[in-house]
Amino acid sequence: MLRLEVVSRESTGRGPARRMRRQGIVPGIVYGGGQAAQTIAIEGRLLERQLAGDAIYGHAIMLQLDAHTQQMVMLRDVMRHPVKGLAMHVDFQRVDVNVAVRMRVPLRFVGVEANPGVRRGGVVVHYLTDVEVLAPLSNPPEHIVVDLAALDIGDSVHLSQLALPEGVRLAQAVVDKEHDQPVVGILPPKGGAAAEGEEAGAEA
Repeated sequence: MLRLEVVSRESTGRGPARRMRRQGIVPGIVYGGGQAAQTIAIEGRLLERQLAGDAIYGHAIMLQLDAHTQQMVMLRDVMRHPVKGLAMHVDFQRVDVNVAVRMRVPLRFVGVEANPGVRRGGVVVHYLTDVEVLAPLSNPPEHIVVDLAALDIGDSVHLSQLALPEGVRLAQAVVDKEHDQPVVGILPPKGGAAAEGEEAGAEA
């Protein structure tokens, strides 16, 4: 689990915030959980390093506040400089690790090398690269595996066919075929039908 060290701050407003940013410090806030909002500050280089990775997004974060208080949070918003792109303000929300929360989880596609359709020239088309799920913060999935090894040309995998980890479910239930969105499919090679027709004609 990612841990971030932050400090509480008393001064608020645009003036103090600008002074903090000039010193390489990013102001922020922690809210929710039935408690009063807490204004915080975090070292800018540390924050940018974490924002460049994946661990800070959609997962529980342990905030170490003033070296003596720990709070479980999730990143909710980052305000960036319109030109430089650097973080100017960050919002964290307190969470209960035993409660399922919405998060987007990337899909990891495996088995392409063994796919019979691909071996015959089929083309893999990804309709989705991630899905929104409800998952407990105590054990959030890093990814969801989609196995393509058994697919042939014309086959596809839909949302209802995803192998979700224990305790994880789709944020939007698949109630009928109309909502059962395709995730990935194997399409015929471009011009494949015409090529097959020419081959059949040549054999005749």
